[in-house]
Amino acid sequence: MTDYIFATDDERVKCAPELVGKKHVVVKGEKKLWVVKHKPGSKDEEKRDLLAYLLGHQFANVAEVKLLDSSEHSQIKNLSNKGENSLVTNTFIIRLGGSYSTHELPCKTLEQAVANELIYSLWIRRRDTHANNRAYTDKGIPVFFDHQTAFLGEPKSDINTFFSRSGEGHAGDRYPLN
Repeated sequence: MTDYIFATDDERVKCAPELVGKKHVVVKGEKKLWVVKHKPGSKDEEKRDLLAYLLGHQFANVAEVKLLDSSEHSQIKNLSNKGENSLVTNTFIIRLGGSYSTHELPCKTLEQAVANELIYSLWIRRRDTHANNRAYTDKGIPVFFDHQTAFLGEPKSDINTFFSRSGEGHAGDRYPLN
């Protein structure tokens, strides 16, 4: 079992400036910084995130995902100072992208990281690759996370209509070229 403690304010500022002032719980364990993820009512989000990590972490800069055992779950729940039902069974942790050093990542340049992430996202059918779903190392190399929309994980997604004129994947009317 891993022991977790709250990340310090300095660690948050250094590794996750995008989370400063937000309600995210950031913990430290295994000499790594993690953000606690949980969404009540979200089915299998943690499994999609874990699968995405396992498939891509050797060739794309995908943030590590860790499922919690029952004792880790209790410890995180206590740290979070949440009631018994506020952290659900699908609570998991994702390593903060800003906590990686370049030597830990498979893609060491910005160009390689972005190119591999594009291929990876197409492969797993991940459509939300926006700026809020990536973080940068101190050397400016992106690390990607949030894969719950991958593998057609959205309840209303249907591959047959996704790219249709009225579908979620069609950008023609919303973003005209002129």
